[in-house]
Amino acid sequence: MRKAWRQGTRPSRVDRPTRLAALLAAVISLTAVLASPAWGSLGYELDATKPSRALGGGPKGLAVDQSSQDIYVAIVSTNPSTGAPGRIERFNSDLSADGIFAAGGFYTGVAVNPLTHGFYGAQVEIHTSFGNLGTPQLDRFTSAGALSGSSALDYNDSLPSIATDSAGNVFFPSVTRHSVQVFDSAGVLQEEITCGGCPGGSFGKPGSVALDSADNLYVADAAPDRVVKLTSSGGGPYSYASTIQSGRGAGAVAVDLSSGDVLVGDMPNGGNYHIVAYSSSGTQFDDFGAGLFPDIVAGYGSLSAYQIAINATTHKVYVGELNKFYVFEKVTIDPPSATANFATAVGQLDATLNASVNANGHAVLECEFEYTDEADFLANEFANATALPCPQKPDGSSSTPLKVRVAGLSPATDYRYRVTATSNAGSVSSSSSNFETFPAVPPTVTTGSPQEVGQSAATLTGTVNPHGGSVSDCHFELGKSLSYGTSLPCSPLPGPVTAAVAEVLKTSGLMPGTVYHYRLVVSSNAGTAAGGDITFTTLSTPLDPGPKDPESAPPAPTPRAATHPTEPPQGLRCRDGFRRQRIGGKPRCVKICKRGFRRKLVQGKVRCVKKRSSRRRHNRAPR
Repeated sequence: MRKAWRQGTRPSRVDRPTRLAALLAAVISLTAVLASPAWGSLGYELDATKPSRALGGGPKGLAVDQSSQDIYVAIVSTNPSTGAPGRIERFNSDLSADGIFAAGGFYTGVAVNPLTHGFYGAQVEIHTSFGNLGTPQLDRFTSAGALSGSSALDYNDSLPSIATDSAGNVFFPSVTRHSVQVFDSAGVLQEEITCGGCPGGSFGKPGSVALDSADNLYVADAAPDRVVKLTSSGGGPYSYASTIQSGRGAGAVAVDLSSGDVLVGDMPNGGNYHIVAYSSSGTQFDDFGAGLFPDIVAGYGSLSAYQIAINATTHKVYVGELNKFYVFEKVTIDPPSATANFATAVGQLDATLNASVNANGHAVLECEFEYTDEADFLANEFANATALPCPQKPDGSSSTPLKVRVAGLSPATDYRYRVTATSNAGSVSSSSSNFETFPAVPPTVTTGSPQEVGQSAATLTGTVNPHGGSVSDCHFELGKSLSYGTSLPCSPLPGPVTAAVAEVLKTSGLMPGTVYHYRLVVSSNAGTAAGGDITFTTLSTPLDPGPKDPESAPPAPTPRAATHPTEPPQGLRCRDGFRRQRIGGKPRCVKICKRGFRRKLVQGKVRCVKKRSSRRRHNRAPR
C-alpha cells in the first residue's frame, strides 16, 4: 500500500450547467464513417471480421480484463436528451454481450483489478437543466458485477478515465486538483501525483491515464498539451521519466502490456480525432483512424475525447464512438497511393501542378511535388528535380486533392512532375505528368471607351490578353495631350491567362470642360504593349452666376411682384449684358443676345452666334 504523501481539501462544487452538459453532449453526439482497409508494414486496421460493436448509450472509458479478455465499457448516459443515467457493459472477446452492471450511474471511467478480476467504475456529477445528475464517486464491483463499495471523489470539471496497476490500485486524473490521485483497492487515497518535476510544469488538466506491465504511468495532460511517462522507484512517489508526445492535442492514452506499445488519441485543434502508435522506445510506427471519428463539440477538445483499451494477447485495440466502439487489429499496412493529374493555369513562366493522395487510413508524414524540364528528366529522371512541399499532409481513407503553383519556368518548354507521399508504412511516388509552357508573346492591349464622364471624374476602361505571360506592370496613362503625364496603376495585375481581361479604373481630380487623352499600357516578361489613344471632354461648370462682390454688381431694380412663371426671385443680381431667368427650377443669370443672335456653348464658354435664316425661297412664275 502506498503511503499518502500529499493530501488536500476537497474543492467546492461550483454549478457549471453549460460546460458539463456540453461535455456530456460531446461524448454522445458523434457519428461514424468507416475507413477503407489497406495492407506492407505493421500498423492498425479495422478488424476484418467485426469492426465495431453496438452499445446501449454513449461510451467513454474502456478496459480489458487481460486474463479473461472480457471488454468493459463505461456508458455516461443511455439517453442524454432525457438525462437518463448510464451503466457499465461487459462483452466477451468475440464481442457477444456478457452483462450490464451498475445501471443508474453516470460512468466515465472503468478499470479491471488484475488480482481479483473485479472492476471499478468512476462516476461524475453533471450539472444540467434537469438538475445535478450523478455523484462523483469510485464504485467497486466483484467479478460477478456486484457492488462491493464506493468512495467519494472530488467534483471533476471533465469526463475522466481511470486505470489500475498490477497491485489493483486505481489511478484517477483530477482536473480540478491538477493531479493524478491514487486509491488502493479499498478506495483509500494513497498518493497524489502532480508531476512537479516535469518539463513545462505540473499537471494542468490531466484527463487520461494508463500503466504498463512495469507500472510506469502515462498521463495525457490537456494543459500543457502533452503525454508524459512517470516512474516509481521502490514504491516511492512517481517522478518524471520522459515525454512521449507534445503539442498534438492528446486526449487519450493506452498501453499494450505485452509489447509496451503506447497509443495516443489526438485531437489537433480540438478535432480530427486519430490515434498515433509508438513503440516501447517511443518511436512512432503508425497514425490511424483519421476521418473515422467526426469532430467532437468545439470548445472542450481532448477533455471529451473517447478512450482506448488494448488486448495484450491479441493486440486488438478498442476505441469508443457514438453508441458503439470500434475494433482495430494489428496487421501489415501499405503506404499511401498517389496520382499526378493534369497541370492547369499554364503560362509562359508558371503553372499549377495538380495531384491527389490517398493516405489509406494512415496519416501521411511527408508529401512533396517534384518537377524538372523534359531534357533533364530524360537524362536523370527526377534526380535533379526541384521539390515543393504539398499544401497539406493527407490523412484518412479518401483521396485528397493537392496543388502547388510553380514559377520561374522557361517559355515554350516541356516539363515533367510527380508527387511523393510517405507514411509510417513507406513511401510512394506517382507516375509523371507533363505540360508545356506557352511561347513568349507580348500582351495584346486595347484601350476602351470612357464611362461616366463628369466635370471632374471619369471611368477609364480597356482590355489585356497576357497570352500566358507574367504581367509585371499594368497602368493607364492620362493627360491633356499625347504626352499624358499621369500613370494610374491597374489593381490587381492581370494573371498569366490566355484570354482578354477587362481593366476598369475610376479617376478623379480632372478639370471641367477639358479634353483628356488616355491609353492602357501593359508589360510582361515578353515585352510591353500599349492600346490606342482615346480622348474625352469633361463636362463644363454651371453658367457664371455673376460677380462674387455685391458692390461691383449694378443696383437691383425696384422690387415688384412676379408676373411670369420663369422670372427668378428679386434677390439674384446679374451684371450688365445678363438677365435673370429660371432654368431647371433654379435662378440663373443668362447672357443677353441682340435680335438675330442666339446663345451657344463654344469651347466651354457661352457665346452669342447669328441665327440661321428660316425663310424659304419660292420660285415665282414669270408674268
